[in-house]
Amino acid sequence: ELAALDDQGNPDHIARVKTDFRETLGELHLDYIRKWTSWTHTHGGISRDQAHGAPANILDVYAAADIPETETFGTFDERHMPMLKFASSAAHLTGRNLASAESFTWLNNHFNVTLAEAKQAADYLFLTGANHLFFHGTPYSPREAAWPGWQFYAATNFGPEGGLWRDLPAFNAYLTRVQSVLQEGVPDNDVLLYFPLHDLWDKPEGLLMPFTVHNTEDWLWPHPYHKAAMSLMENGISYDHVSDAFLAQARVKSGQVLIGQQSYHAIVVPAIDLISDTGARELARLTREGAKIIFQKQLPRDVPGFGRLAERRATFQASLAELKAKAAVGDDLTALVTAAGVKPEPMARNGLRYIRRATPEGFTYFIANRSTAAFEGKVELSRSGVGALVDNPRFANRRTFWFDPTSISGTAIEKHSGPVLRLAPGESMLLKVLNDFPYDNTRIWRVGTPAASPLPVIGTWKISFIDGGPVLPKPLETSKLTSWTDWSMDDPELNRFAGTALYSTTFTKPEGKDKGFILDLGKVCESVRIRLNGKDIATLFDAPYRIETHDLRDGPNLLELEVTNLAANRVADLDRRKVEWKIFKDINIAVKGAKAYTVFDASEWPLRDSGLLGPVTLTPVSP
Repeated sequence: ELAALDDQGNPDHIARVKTDFRETLGELHLDYIRKWTSWTHTHGGISRDQAHGAPANILDVYAAADIPETETFGTFDERHMPMLKFASSAAHLTGRNLASAESFTWLNNHFNVTLAEAKQAADYLFLTGANHLFFHGTPYSPREAAWPGWQFYAATNFGPEGGLWRDLPAFNAYLTRVQSVLQEGVPDNDVLLYFPLHDLWDKPEGLLMPFTVHNTEDWLWPHPYHKAAMSLMENGISYDHVSDAFLAQARVKSGQVLIGQQSYHAIVVPAIDLISDTGARELARLTREGAKIIFQKQLPRDVPGFGRLAERRATFQASLAELKAKAAVGDDLTALVTAAGVKPEPMARNGLRYIRRATPEGFTYFIANRSTAAFEGKVELSRSGVGALVDNPRFANRRTFWFDPTSISGTAIEKHSGPVLRLAPGESMLLKVLNDFPYDNTRIWRVGTPAASPLPVIGTWKISFIDGGPVLPKPLETSKLTSWTDWSMDDPELNRFAGTALYSTTFTKPEGKDKGFILDLGKVCESVRIRLNGKDIATLFDAPYRIETHDLRDGPNLLELEVTNLAANRVADLDRRKVEWKIFKDINIAVKGAKAYTVFDASEWPLRDSGLLGPVTLTPVSP
């Protein structure tokens, strides 16, 4: 069949021969990864693999490593989520607790990445099932290297000279709180989504077909499989990808499809033309055992490949007859899945994205507002319990409790008709649905409800520069908050300063009986440590820059804010003055988005706003 491999002959025949070639190559690659993992174990180690880019069934290849790992590359388009979920699906189906991700690559140009952008990148990965993030990165730089030290191509530098180091512990604490929860229990996804490998392989063009993470718009997005995955997510139905190899491991108990310790309501097969005889046989077996199999729009029409074609077609036709009799077929995927016993999460239609896990205590949700609008309201959850703990993972020990009135009667604790979520755009939270309530109610943080309009904090701000360079600017005083670069006429050092300024002011607690207030700092560029009356309150690195506090006292209150900007203005100054600071001459210092790695030059960058821009307000809250 060398002629077919050389694109000679009927296109259908060429595609079938090339499918066999691709499948053979895929099996060899998978065998290699399994051998490598086994070798790793003999040396007392574990394997971690980024399977994307493999010319194989990438779900199976991810599963061949101890820790499957995905990656991002600058974009957080939700259309990429189905690709990223291959790694977490492999971890779920094999019963492995960790799904890893190479994180924060090319979020922005060098020295322009904020911790706020990093937080959005982390949330995006958490929503795909990743729970074990690797920083990309912290480049080595020797102590004697002049600022900003050695860099590397991927632009997000979390190291001491990258501009994010001072308040990085607060970001790490956020990741720790979320990951510790997402590594508890087991995944709780609704359905399995069949990966149509052979539809993708059945192409006469080309020969090698690697499934890379960076061009999914070419090979994954055009297929109905991707549309099905997006439809499930957007309608609040969670899924894991599944392959023929994992279908062979599946069994059915009480109508649920079980793979290892994972349980699913149904198997969804998107609109496909071709399916392997093995896949069709396993689906038919599972229907006989009581599994719910859903075909979107149509049943497959044929098997792929050329070898043993008549024999495989006969097996396929026998399996197809069983599937025609027992499987559900239709256009409305949400309706079909709901009929199979899945209760969707309505919050998905409000732009709230989630990942859900089951624990001995109940169920845990990580929820992020991916929309551009704030969300405030009661939400209906598909999982029930006696109540729920709501945690804001940006802060330590900030949790509220909600009782389900349908589950508890006669309690003296105030009841609510549902959990109320308040999430600004980009904000996230953890929610634990509990089977019982073992917590000491006196230790629960009760989030207040705004009781009046915001009150401006009015007064003189004293500004002193406490850390950074190249030199510390002169102190300032102002009653109007604006970027510190706006005062560069008086001190040119402000235009190139990268570091931290201490803002301090004294104000009087508003009159009234209110004990709690929401302190809102307005716009901050870029991170801030808050101290009130000498007490550390919080470190904030992304919007909304606000926190509820009960620490105001009658009379004068001292508010101190340590605000840290990015290093961009300082680097731009170096390039404007033509200072030779680029240690590496190759791609280690490049421009984001360039098709070729072009020379990095920050001399034309506009000044970035820096410092506290406000307005700073206090809003009284009632319990």
